[in-house]
Amino acid sequence: MVEFAYGLTGHNEITGNVRNPWNLDYITGGSSSGPAAAVAAGLVYGTLGSDTGGSIRFPASCCGLVGMKPTYGRVSRYGAMPLLHTLDHVGPLTRTVRDCALITQAIAGARP
Repeated sequence: MVEFAYGLTGHNEITGNVRNPWNLDYITGGSSSGPAAAVAAGLVYGTLGSDTGGSIRFPASCCGLVGMKPTYGRVSRYGAMPLLHTLDHVGPLTRTVRDCALITQAIAGARP
């Protein structure tokens, strides 16, 4: 993932750049680049990403996935690195809308 969850390309000078499994010359997009690449490569059915300014939606677009930034408060942000309190969200990255719905159902709800 992009250092401090802040970046649009998936480039990371410290750990190396995330490669798009569809085309190694393409970027994976956003701070949730690693999770998106893992789903697109078929390593996992779905992952969680963090989204403040497009970091779920942009990698989903770059990697041909379904990515959703849930409605504010639908999914707890507990444990996620805060960037901008009013825009931070945690949401799923999956290959299908059905998988996205299943993961959303599993993670939805406020933190007790």
